[in-house]
Amino acid sequence: HLPHLRAWPNRVVLKKLVEMSTCTSMLSTSMGLVSAQASSLSSRQSAGLADLTTNKIKHVSKRSATSTQCIATPPPKDSESKDDATTKSESIVKSFDMDEGTLYMGMSTECSADWPGNGGLRVRSYDSEADAEREAKALCDAMTLKHAAYNTGFTGAKLVFDSKVDVSNLDKERLMDEVARTLASQAGRVYTGCDINTTDGDMIYLDRISPFVLAGIGSTVDTNKATADGTYAAVVRTAEKLGLPKDFKVFIQGSGKVGTFLAESLVEYGATVYTSDVVTERADIKGCTNVSDVEDFTTLEMDIFSPCATAGVVTEEVATKLKCKAIVGAANVPFQTELARTLTQDRGIWFVPEYITSAGAIIVDSLEWCHDDWNNLRPSVAYAFCYDMVYAKVGEYLDMCDEAAGDPNASQDWDDVTVAVCEPRESTPVGSKLHSWLDESTETVDVLVIGGGMAGTAAAYQLSEMAPGKKGVVLEAGEEPAHKKGSSYGDSRMFRQMYSDEFFSNLQSESLKLWHELEAKSGSKLLDVNGLLFYGEADTGETVEGSIPGALEVMQRRNLPHEFYDEAAGLADRFDRMRPDEKHIGLFEQTAGSVRSSLACQEMMRVATEQGAWEGGAG
Repeated sequence: HLPHLRAWPNRVVLKKLVEMSTCTSMLSTSMGLVSAQASSLSSRQSAGLADLTTNKIKHVSKRSATSTQCIATPPPKDSESKDDATTKSESIVKSFDMDEGTLYMGMSTECSADWPGNGGLRVRSYDSEADAEREAKALCDAMTLKHAAYNTGFTGAKLVFDSKVDVSNLDKERLMDEVARTLASQAGRVYTGCDINTTDGDMIYLDRISPFVLAGIGSTVDTNKATADGTYAAVVRTAEKLGLPKDFKVFIQGSGKVGTFLAESLVEYGATVYTSDVVTERADIKGCTNVSDVEDFTTLEMDIFSPCATAGVVTEEVATKLKCKAIVGAANVPFQTELARTLTQDRGIWFVPEYITSAGAIIVDSLEWCHDDWNNLRPSVAYAFCYDMVYAKVGEYLDMCDEAAGDPNASQDWDDVTVAVCEPRESTPVGSKLHSWLDESTETVDVLVIGGGMAGTAAAYQLSEMAPGKKGVVLEAGEEPAHKKGSSYGDSRMFRQMYSDEFFSNLQSESLKLWHELEAKSGSKLLDVNGLLFYGEADTGETVEGSIPGALEVMQRRNLPHEFYDEAAGLADRFDRMRPDEKHIGLFEQTAGSVRSSLACQEMMRVATEQGAWEGGAG
């Protein structure tokens, strides 16, 4: 059983399938689950999958901290906690004074032990308490919509720590101890994980002392990669909706883990990618153009702007100057003000909300929440699941924009549309859709060929003749066999019978018969006979390419047409543009030549498809 993920862009199919491990392990399970590769740090006892696949969601028992020395007890009575710091209709912000700053906890008013809030812990030094409190509120509201869009089993929350000291000098362990006590005070209503200036190491420490951590602890799944793959899906789906060419221009602002993963995927897809970062060298990503030195990024010509850094990068000034067709990124709350958002909309720039685009991490949280065997899930399967869920949701959102009005450019009401695509709470949580997704995304074949170059397409062609009833798929990273980044691309593959080893010479003679049969079947000229010269010193011994004396002996024994030049003068006379060394000799095979490799691969795949049950390209 093989994940046959047709929604993936063609260029990434091969990579993602190869990451799933070997063909043997892929064929061994339709669940995407293998034996654990890393022992879990978590002793969580969640409900099994069967408990969460019906519309009536059963209670999920909560995790235990991984350390027996759990300090996750409520804060002391004299610790200041202001529940009414900011209260609105959908969320509240609580503040907790700590040794080196203040923790602001944004919580949806729906938070409960049965429907907890979930959001990362962000650490920064803010200009004012009001700024920190405002960001906690905005991020919490964004998380509420994000969880609702996919029905993760959670609602919105966000932890924002306003540090009074330089973040680089912060005592992280003391902070995590205080965060653990604060989470405990909420009695299971809030869970947290990584965000800006918190690391996997911080979460591992916090997980040991608090049961209220969801950060993929003990799993090989990288939540940054999951977020990036979700954002990648959103960018690709938007580009398709806009009718952009494969090499569309995208500017990624922020080259942290998410931005880097996103850039790499888009380069592989074929997009023209510009990157930037406050740390200039981080934006030096292979295949991308680093534009960190551009003072005003609104001067850049781009199709899609993908903010992947901090919140509020689209100011009112940026909104009036930005040169793009769409904003699709991973950064939470990209607009600094409501007016900035309105100005962008009025200019006909599409916006796909981050509630939908950067959902990879919370989808992974839902997988962790819903499955006891979470740590056995292969990362590539988790990333593919995130990709497909976001791709589908972005498509739903964009289609709904079309339905709302004839001109979605001019009439998007982003909040209304986002709310409209949210999943009902009584529906199946997204994490519990994994097995049904695998069933729907899996195709059973008799033969799987990975790689659509010369060897792969020849295998498909021959198998279509030898076993025409067998169903096969050739998976290729490019859009067609022998794509331009592959080794089989072009017309420069030579053929010859001039070998020192007679076995290979005979093999080539048999191969030429097959090539001529293929030319006849396909109706295409695939071989160009132009002769091949093998020259150099006589006393090299047998190299990887054989030797001239050895090849001469085989050519003579097999009575194959050839020309032999036993001195440099003869070579120079025969090939007047050569300047051979005086020690050089040469052997020329008149019947050798070159294969039109790209065309040959395409024709072998076409013939295999016509005469057998084969599929090619992206599979």
